[in-house]
Amino acid sequence: MRYVLSRGNWRAVVDTLGAELISCKEKDLEYVWSGSPEYWTGHAPVLFPVVCALRNDRTSFGGMPYAMKQHGFARKSEFAAVLVAEDQISMKLIENDETLSQYPFPFGLIVSHKITDDGFETTYTVQNTGTGVLPFAIGGHAGFACPLKDDEKFSDYDVVFDREEDPTAYLLNEKGLMSREHKKKALTGDGKVLPISYNMFDESALVFLQIQSRKLSLLHRQKGTGLDFYFHNFCNFGIWTPPGKEAPFLCLEPWQGIPSYEDDAWIFEEKADVVFLPAGEIYKAGYEMRRRR
Repeated sequence: MRYVLSRGNWRAVVDTLGAELISCKEKDLEYVWSGSPEYWTGHAPVLFPVVCALRNDRTSFGGMPYAMKQHGFARKSEFAAVLVAEDQISMKLIENDETLSQYPFPFGLIVSHKITDDGFETTYTVQNTGTGVLPFAIGGHAGFACPLKDDEKFSDYDVVFDREEDPTAYLLNEKGLMSREHKKKALTGDGKVLPISYNMFDESALVFLQIQSRKLSLLHRQKGTGLDFYFHNFCNFGIWTPPGKEAPFLCLEPWQGIPSYEDDAWIFEEKADVVFLPAGEIYKAGYEMRRRR
């Protein structure tokens, strides 16, 4: 089911399939990627309980083997609306037979979207409803129209970090896995600016580990227009557009977790940056988009 949210000049559309924000526009200016199938059918999926790929789509929990596809099951699951208002919605997923066959834990995952005066906020709340520790990774995969306007080009834009970062980005192989040696310099000398071009993504997504920034901006280099992207409780960041397609969008992806390395063991509890949530506790993370004029 789809819900329409509105506030002032803003209008958004949310789908309970995947609890995904599939449109957010101010008047006629659309910010969220349309999901055109010739490029990528996603818009802004939630990645849970894994981020990116597992080696051979397999892992183990508590020593028992399980199989799970890239990015986990939440993005393909039907959520139930638990709060609906004019400018916001919250949707919840809990364990079921399908999730338990891949991930042997009781949980609650609430995804909330709220329209603001100058954009939107997305919040993830993970609830441990079981009696043991809940291990998981979680991430966003927000696709934004780039360029934002018809008279602009993809290569007119920069991604600007708010703090100086390691300029080196890790690259993913054809199976979506990381290698400790497969990386390249991506940010300019000050460690803050990524001048985007399609060539930059010829191999894969760019993955920045343990970043200090809590805000990135996607800005037209000459005009200074675009958007600011704030995020909290995520330690890594992926930036992606599909290689070789010259797609008119860019994904900004805050992650708590990382893809598997090519030589990972199949032990989920040993993966980097996994959250271990005690019984009865909750974990919150989220991001916010604000337009820049």
